[in-house]
Amino acid sequence: MDFGEEIGPMLATSDAHPQQVKPELDKALQQRFKKLQKRLRRDMGQAIADYAMIEAGDKVMVCLSGGKDSYTMLDILLELQKSAPIAFQIVAVNLDQKQPGFPEHILPQYLASIGVDFHIIERDTYSVVKAVVPEGKTTCGLCSRMRRGTLYRWAEEQGITKIALGHHRDDILETLLLNMFHGGKLKAMPARLLSDDGKNTVIRPLAYAREADIAAYAELKQFPIIPCNLYGPYERFDHENSHMIAGVIKKLDDAKRCNYEKVDIWGDGEARREFMCAIDLADFIFYAITKLDIMPQNLNEGLGFDMSINDYYMEIAKVVGFKGYFINDLSKPEGMKRKLVDISRLEEFGWKHKISLKKGLQETYKYFLTKQNDEI
Repeated sequence: MDFGEEIGPMLATSDAHPQQVKPELDKALQQRFKKLQKRLRRDMGQAIADYAMIEAGDKVMVCLSGGKDSYTMLDILLELQKSAPIAFQIVAVNLDQKQPGFPEHILPQYLASIGVDFHIIERDTYSVVKAVVPEGKTTCGLCSRMRRGTLYRWAEEQGITKIALGHHRDDILETLLLNMFHGGKLKAMPARLLSDDGKNTVIRPLAYAREADIAAYAELKQFPIIPCNLYGPYERFDHENSHMIAGVIKKLDDAKRCNYEKVDIWGDGEARREFMCAIDLADFIFYAITKLDIMPQNLNEGLGFDMSINDYYMEIAKVVGFKGYFINDLSKPEGMKRKLVDISRLEEFGWKHKISLKKGLQETYKYFLTKQNDEI
């Protein structure tokens, strides 16, 4: 008998094992938390039932990135597991790809604190991707394929029967619209998917959940979210260690110097990213030092808004002085559609970024030129 037949909507709304929010929250927030949790339990329980995602004896690998979606997925799955009429295992897994500056201690500390079975897979895919992908090109596609391959192999070795990913309803709808308008086809992320080789089953338990509910729930739970990407002066601007903005700066500067008329952008360029200038992060640290007594235990540092890859290329081109045009190479993958952190708690703490994208890019490019002159 599978999970869907037995659990249905009843388990999704069950209060047999209610989880308490932080005790310091007032009654209004307590009520908000209970409503959010009940709605997310219902949405996840219904999705699991509709697509028979989890069956008796399953060993479910919950993939954690350190963002609000995967944290919420794990949290709600653990709650549903307590009331499930069938037995199934949960193991939380994070892939540490050895990206420079990644706070690798956050996830293990959190997972150990809640007592869940977990494993950190360490694979230096970052160096491989940087060595293979041409300088300035988007690394997301190859990085995504290597990440998927690593997780699939580990799942087979450990006897995993289901691989749970944190995509939610908004992700599925956005993918459908992107494929309709840019690919001319009706295609979205399936709630349940059998891999091409037939060895792995991927499930998306949050398929019915709204991103707004997930963000609100994560904020109330105070998950230790991994911060957004940074850029700024003192980047290395080489294909071994630079991220997107530093790579694109060098790519467009090279194109300008060589009088290239066009520059390729991998994919449709509509994937959205949030980048905060490192100067702002330094400012936040000095601000926080003076207010440690009121600083929340967990806090996201970010801008609260994002831009498309195409827009970043346009803004960088203005600063660098590249006068050519861009071509979207639709044969290349784009990677994750969106990466954005929730900064509501940061706003309550009283800090806001000061460096505009234009100013941050100007300072970064200025350092890039100085570094180039020093190396000549």
